[in-house]
Amino acid sequence: MLAYALFLAFPECAIWQVAPLQRALRQHGWTMRTVTVDQPTVSTDGGLVLTAQATVHTLYPRDARLLLMAGGDISGTLADDPSLHRFLRQYDLGRGWIAAIGNAWRPLAAAGLAGGRRLAVDGPLPERADVEGLHRAVFDSGPTAVDGNLITARSSAVAAFTAQVLTCLRLSAPADGPRDRFDGGRPSTHR
Repeated sequence: MLAYALFLAFPECAIWQVAPLQRALRQHGWTMRTVTVDQPTVSTDGGLVLTAQATVHTLYPRDARLLLMAGGDISGTLADDPSLHRFLRQYDLGRGWIAAIGNAWRPLAAAGLAGGRRLAVDGPLPERADVEGLHRAVFDSGPTAVDGNLITARSSAVAAFTAQVLTCLRLSAPADGPRDRFDGGRPSTHR
């Protein structure tokens, strides 16, 4: 069976947070489908325009082994979209991995998928009253957190996030895997 992942691309998403993982998955023979909430294209925070193969309205996410979500400018309106909530809940029922970096945890919380789970979030920690769906969530101080099928990471923990997702998928890190100034001060090998 061909392994594939879904990349849920939001407008102004921080593509740099997930690009090393996408590259590593491709090196392992995975395919990636780009999904948006309702637009045929979205622009990333760096101006790159991504074309979606599907939207959350047209795709039933049953066979993907990974749902990948980058942080960025995720507004309350987007996080509260009922179609996005339905999509996230349908994916969660299949028990595939959900990997969210930066503030990509917000739509998961709004969809009711973060309550009672450990989350790695950027500080300062959100007030539970400010974000619907955080009932009994535990905020982890580490760079990444894994709870059930949910992997979360702080926005600056790109290399740790990539390594954690690959570990959860039981894949090895590529020999030239990501090393960057965001994780532990290691020098960058990518220029």
